[in-house]
Amino acid sequence: MRKRLRLYQTALKELSKLKSPLVC
Repeated sequence: MRKRLRLYQTALKELSKLKSPLVC
């Protein structure tokens, strides 16, 4: 479960990175 949470956080970070240029 802990590993899954970490993976989710990483995915969220990647998503934010991709969304960043779109917002800007």
